[in-house]
Amino acid sequence: MKILKWIALGLGGLILAVALLITAVLPLDPVVSTPPSLKDHPKAQWSGDVDGGAFFEIIRAEPPRYLVQIRHLSGSLWMEGWITYRAKKIRNSDFWAYDGGTDLYLKDGTQLRLENRDGTSILAE
Repeated sequence: MKILKWIALGLGGLILAVALLITAVLPLDPVVSTPPSLKDHPKAQWSGDVDGGAFFEIIRAEPPRYLVQIRHLSGSLWMEGWITYRAKKIRNSDFWAYDGGTDLYLKDGTQLRLENRDGTSILAE
């Protein structure tokens, strides 16, 4: 009789441990959402996560120079500027992040500087 109590207690503890483990692991699943699209800019590519991001669109390509527009989630223009990239032809989907200033980044880690058409800084006055 005492053995059955110990077996029941052991099984109850095992079930509780498995339930706690499942409860602890489930919230760690990543949040996956379909990237939004912009009605007025269907070629713009979203790069970001649940905490933010930006839309990137090459609106003029003259390799190795590209005119890029960066847009907020709402679709409003955040920044526009020319970049130079000689390694390969880039696409909208190659962009990874924008720092809010003059630098943007490709998914391969390359840092690029936004400039005016003549090569001057977009922030110069």
